[in-house]
Amino acid sequence: DMCYHGRCVAAGLARAHLCVDLPFMSYQVSAAQALTSALKDMIISGGENVYSGEVENALHEHVGVRECAVIGLPHEDLGEAVHAIVVAHEGVTLSAEELVAHCRRLIAGYKCPRSIELRREALPLSGTNKILKRQLRDEALAAR
Repeated sequence: DMCYHGRCVAAGLARAHLCVDLPFMSYQVSAAQALTSALKDMIISGGENVYSGEVENALHEHVGVRECAVIGLPHEDLGEAVHAIVVAHEGVTLSAEELVAHCRRLIAGYKCPRSIELRREALPLSGTNKILKRQLRDEALAAR
């Protein structure tokens, strides 16, 4: 169950809280934190909204992809460019061109990754098994 607490969606947003009640835990986060987190998963590329989850779902449909994460990286002309970090299954060899062609069959061209990093090691995970996209973004920016 998720519930929203606050006086008003617009006026009280900074003081509002989201409550998450799961069978094994209960916690609260501020609505502003939740929105900020959700916005970071949205990439604005050339004025178009690209949701990282949609691109990740397309990549996951490739039989050779074990795990992946999609982030936005600064781009001079587009604002942000879609960048994917992909880990293949053991013994599978993938190419960036193959993955982009796969994505083009499933999602709009502007949503397809402009760059793909292929990794052998697993992606970094938080204590709750969520991919640490902020860490991946920092690593990608440092490598530029």
